[in-house]
Amino acid sequence: MTNLKVVITKDNKLNGQVAEIVSDYITDKWEQKYILLTQDNSRIVLHEGEFEPLLKLVV
Repeated sequence: MTNLKVVITKDNKLNGQVAEIVSDYITDKWEQKYILLTQDNSRIVLHEGEFEPLLKLVV
């Protein structure tokens, strides 16, 4: 997975913060989760829909 910059939208403490997706995985309940690296070098785990791409490319 390529590193992708995103804006966190759902976590109240981190709402609006820019982060970078560093990895993703699927849980045993078939939920996809993403590991994000925040600007202060903290790693957080969020579900899809709790962040949005910082830049959307239109082709």
